[in-house]
Order: sequence, then C-alpha cells, then structure tokens
Amino acid sequence: GRLKDFCSKFQIELSNAVDEHSTHLVTDEEDETLVCPLSKKVIQAVARHMYIVTYRWIDACLKANRILNEKPFEIQGDLTLSSDHNGMQRSRQSILPDNLPKNLLLENFSIMLKCNGCQEMMNNDELIELVQLSGAKHTTDSHFARIQTGITRIVLCEKEYLINRREMYEKCIHAGIHFLTPEWFLESLVQYRIQPFQEYQITP
Repeated sequence: GRLKDFCSKFQIELSNAVDEHSTHLVTDEEDETLVCPLSKKVIQAVARHMYIVTYRWIDACLKANRILNEKPFEIQGDLTLSSDHNGMQRSRQSILPDNLPKNLLLENFSIMLKCNGCQEMMNNDELIELVQLSGAKHTTDSHFARIQTGITRIVLCEKEYLINRREMYEKCIHAGIHFLTPEWFLESLVQYRIQPFQEYQITP
C-alpha cells in the first residue's frame, strides 16, 4: 500500500527486478538499525551502484509530502557479513556525476566460473552479470593460464571441482591462478572491498 501510494504520488515507477533502469532499492531492515537481510537484490543493487534504503524513507517522504534526502535512510550493513561494512555507500560513491564509475571494484581481474551458482542465492547467469558489472572480465578461455601480467586471475569453484584435477590445479597455481569459492566474489562485491583470498581458497 505505502509503496504504491509513494510511487503514484511522486510519479515513480515500481519494478520487481533490479536492472539498468533501477535507481533505488527499498528493503526491510532489522529494528531501525540500517541493517538489512542479505538478499540477491541487495547484491545486485550494490553492483549497480544504487541507493539501498530502508522502508522508513518511503514513510518519511509520504509524511513530509516530498522526496527526502536518502542518506539518513541508507543501509549500512547486512545481517550476514557485518552491520556496518558500508559497502552500499562505497559502491554508490564510486560513481562520478555523469553516472560513470571512476573505477570498478574488480577491473584488473579475470574470472572463470567453474561453480554452479552460489548456494541457493543465484545461478551462473546472474553471477556472470555481476562479474561483468564489477568490472572483471568473465572468461571461458582455455588459455586463461597465459594471460598478460597485471591481471589477477580467479577460478570460482567448489571443492568438488578439483577432485581428480590435481595436475591441472598445480599448473594453474604455478601460473598464479587463484581458486576461490563464489562467496569470495559476492562478499567482496556487497562490501565493495576486495576480501583477502586466504579464507576462500580451495585446494584439492
């Protein structure tokens, strides 16, 4: 109800998908703490540098009868990783006034997917879209091991992928390729800060 009122009052289009037309994601929060549940939509919104605000923003705008500044209502963290990692603001502030990012989080990364989505959260197509939005190159190239210097190469996979592939693994490690769980990517993205590899590394 409130959301519909808000949209009709301020001529705002409501959408169920987070895509290139979206500007704001309105989300639930935990007891007015600016902490929200970590959902697929939240991650997609961070990847698109959008405002992620609590529902209270809508109520406040309706009450004030005008669109209020989003900042006091901007989500600061999530229930899974931390309550105040501020990845939402970091992502949003990485955008220049003309809406072009000044630097993308993973622009010097090349990422290959050998996983099957991430938990129940998203499938590979959704992951690939996020990889591209993060500035990384999504690769399926078998010459991955010979890529130019200056690029960090990562294979996102689960432990099962490396069963019976020790020789390939050794070669890749020797070539400087990292094998990490897809959580490394999603957790880096939502916090908008590259997470240390150690905790996410996979070995055969």
